Amino acid sequence: MMTCTGRVGAQDQEPPPEYFAAGASWLGRHHLSPYGDVRLRYDRVHDRPGATEDLLRIRGRVRGGLVWTPRLGASLEAGFYSGLWADDDDALAAPFDNEHSDSIAVDRLAAVIAPHPTLSITLGKRPLPLATSDLTWDSDLRPVGVTVVARKAVGVFDEARVAGAAVRRSEVGADDALLAFQLAYALRPGAARGAEIVMGFADYSGLDALAAEGLGRQNRVVTTGSGTRYANQFRTIEGQLAGRMQAGHLLGAAAVHLIHNLEVDQEGDGVRVRGSLGDLAAGSRIEVGYVFQRIEREALPGAFNSDDWWFHTRARGHRLWLAVRPVRGVTARLSGFDERRDDVTTPTRRLLIDLDFELPRD
Repeated sequence: MMTCTGRVGAQDQEPPPEYFAAGASWLGRHHLSPYGDVRLRYDRVHDRPGATEDLLRIRGRVRGGLVWTPRLGASLEAGFYSGLWADDDDALAAPFDNEHSDSIAVDRLAAVIAPHPTLSITLGKRPLPLATSDLTWDSDLRPVGVTVVARKAVGVFDEARVAGAAVRRSEVGADDALLAFQLAYALRPGAARGAEIVMGFADYSGLDALAAEGLGRQNRVVTTGSGTRYANQFRTIEGQLAGRMQAGHLLGAAAVHLIHNLEVDQEGDGVRVRGSLGDLAAGSRIEVGYVFQRIEREALPGAFNSDDWWFHTRARGHRLWLAVRPVRGVTARLSGFDERRDDVTTPTRRLLIDLDFELPRD
């Protein structure tokens, strides 16, 4: 269900910042490269089911660390994470949030090995190197385990890619496990005009501890003598199709992401459709976009997909956003959501205002 560092236009947000080229600085002379970003967020949620008041939160997070590359084809990464808000805010939205509160946590602790320019192997805790969207994965999660990505050039401009992951959601000692596999074919990857098709499979196991912690997130759960557990298993197949175009100086992108749970006979499908004009990752100063998303209740475990959407499954909704990058490394984003959970008639509306600061790349 999920790979890679190539731009396919499927993400609502840009991928997490990777490490930076070593320069002539003191860090560069010691084969060290910094990475880091800060996010400040205004979050207002109106008409939550069962709530009588709006939820208003002002939050933030900071991440940073170092990558040590002592030799070509091998690196070690270590970094930290801290949420910039009070613990009592977690009680309001813990069933929906993947991020931590104000405690210090490990953001990365990993070894990346590239025995060949077309092959990379990651051991440890690091952003998932799979082609994902917020339908299937939250980019704020840092899974722990092993991932492998292999690429092969096809002709002059195209690329084929195989990727696999055997990881836990975020903690070394957790019971949950995700085994994922993807095949992808990219037409002119990284160019202004291009496309990508991705087919994937994912198998989730050991999830009942998440349900017991209150992370059912609109999936169907049952209570037994041994505690709360998920009512169904999750083995999913997915397909992604994304394309990019350019008309003069105007960049555009569109993507469709489909998912189906093989373990259920009903309520097992999800779809996400995205379109945008402008592309911040390609150097545009402004970007505007729209997403429609529909996730049935048992399409996938809601503990894994994006909490930028208030409902993780069992819902449908729309998102509009406007993002601007006035200067290098600074992004402001305004997002409006209109979502409706399947068992209610009143839509829930959400407003997010994000201000992101990214450590400049060399």
